[in-house]
Amino acid sequence: MSFPQELQELQDKRAKLEDESLTLREEQKRLEEKAKALEQKIIQELSNKNDDARQKVSNLSSKVNDLEQRLKRIAGETIESTNEPTQSQRKLNQQKQSPHK
Repeated sequence: MSFPQELQELQDKRAKLEDESLTLREEQKRLEEKAKALEQKIIQELSNKNDDARQKVSNLSSKVNDLEQRLKRIAGETIESTNEPTQSQRKLNQQKQSPHK
């Protein structure tokens, strides 16, 4: 093979490798951008799910507080009502206090 032919083959190989290098760099950049976009989407989805979970926890916490308050009121009413005489007990007390004829 003559020198000009060998030189041309070498230049062709170099050109192909440079083209491949450029293509690979472009593909790498495209994949890096895609990976970044996917990470951002994942972050957004997780954030949305956490917001939903946070709202559910808040709602449940409010419900628990409401139920605790209701229980305290009911328990307080029960304690008060056990300390107060019943209607029949009041009648008996009134009868005992009124003079007999």
